[in-house]
Amino acid sequence: MVEQGQLSIRQAVHYLRDEPYETDLAPTIEVLTPDSLDKQIIAESLSPSAFRPIFSVEEH
Repeated sequence: MVEQGQLSIRQAVHYLRDEPYETDLAPTIEVLTPDSLDKQIIAESLSPSAFRPIFSVEEH
């Protein structure tokens, strides 16, 4: 989820700056098994345990 969020932000920034961006973009899906639990892959795949999204809507 972390990498997906990073890709989304990068894509939005390029769009807002009127720069070229990829329209079909997705992170690599890593298969996690007990034998392949690499700490770096886990860190890049999951949100931090304390992460809590905050949403707000502002009127213009």
